[in-house]
Amino acid sequence: MDKATRMDWGNLRPQDGETRYQAFMRLLETTKQPMDWAYEVWDELIANLSHKDNHQRAIAAQLLSNMAKSDPRRRMLKDFSALLAAPRDERFGAARHCLQSLWKIGAVGKKHRKMVVEWLTTRFVECVAEKDCALIRYDIIQGLRKLYDATGDGKVREKALKLIETEQDLKYRKKYAGLWKTKWRSWTWPQKSNFHSHGRVVNERAIQGASGDHHRRSFGPGAGHCKKASRRGRPRGDA
Repeated sequence: MDKATRMDWGNLRPQDGETRYQAFMRLLETTKQPMDWAYEVWDELIANLSHKDNHQRAIAAQLLSNMAKSDPRRRMLKDFSALLAAPRDERFGAARHCLQSLWKIGAVGKKHRKMVVEWLTTRFVECVAEKDCALIRYDIIQGLRKLYDATGDGKVREKALKLIETEQDLKYRKKYAGLWKTKWRSWTWPQKSNFHSHGRVVNERAIQGASGDHHRRSFGPGAGHCKKASRRGRPRGDA
């Protein structure tokens, strides 16, 4: 690790938010490419996943996701379970940043990809009762799209489209499908009354897109219905 990078790592700790943010941005850029010093900071990042400061938790999760490509010992396969607390963080902004970065781990190899896709699939289904369900699902479908773009793995695309098909609100199914630029006009639509939104409200600026899909299968009773979403705007997060 060179001197400038080491200084950035040190600057992740101060309470000065701007200093921390600038150091974090530089480290995200640095860790986009494989490097040979990942294990110098790996254990510290794993420990920071349970840090009392939500900024440190979010920083650790995002940097670990970036550094998965620099892990020849494949420690991520073992440490992935520790990382999974981050996308469920009590601070939604931190949780969302972490969720949005997980696809990078799946781009490392087939075992990593299988592990990530399975977890994202489970998360898509189980978040149905959470108030931010629509945002969580959007981030999952977007992550799968990025993973597909990075790997060209058709199984990832197939999984994403099947998940979209389980969304029973036409409005949000169209938005999720828009990430894949799927032509929904050729699909068979159910009666709109079967997909009543029950007054769901989501942040329109946080979820952009078009197109949607329908499929008869479901992952269980009520699997496609999100709980009423929060009225919160796009989460702020300097980490």
